[in-house]
Amino acid sequence: MDNLNLKKAKKVLLNEKNLHPLAAFQDYYKLIYQDFFGPAHILQDEAKALGYLEKEVRNTNKFENYEFQDIGILNNFVRVNLKLVKEGKITIERLFATLKNSVNKINYATNEKWKQYWSQLYPIVQKIGSFEPNKKLFKQIKNNPPLVSHSKIYKDNYQPHYRIITANEFKRTTYCNTI
Repeated sequence: MDNLNLKKAKKVLLNEKNLHPLAAFQDYYKLIYQDFFGPAHILQDEAKALGYLEKEVRNTNKFENYEFQDIGILNNFVRVNLKLVKEGKITIERLFATLKNSVNKINYATNEKWKQYWSQLYPIVQKIGSFEPNKKLFKQIKNNPPLVSHSKIYKDNYQPHYRIITANEFKRTTYCNTI
């Protein structure tokens, strides 16, 4: 892929390892998937998505320490920690509007481009994590990129309460100027 900066990719993936040292292969895959495809899948039903966001913020009391995590290897996305909403730094309405605006900024790609992207990043992921092969997931990735959840170990050890938005939208519509 023309725009793929492997140095930046390594930096993003090493940051993931530092933030979440117990992350499994599927967690790295999820990060790369989120960077490539963005948050569009979550907004197929906007009313449901907003309701789920409100419920998640209301029912969650434990969050990770970071405010946002740069996952932008190709598409400049960040994971925005929902603690910003819980702490009143961003309103749910503003975060949701930013999420919707981010969907409009996605450069939609084909599965063929995804396969090319993944094939360049997989060796970096493998080097960083030395993971055991997950044959079922590998087969799915090869045929059609699946949307996956975080691994059980990730969910048990971290608090993945975030939404994916573009860094530019995050900077433009929030208090944050540090990205």
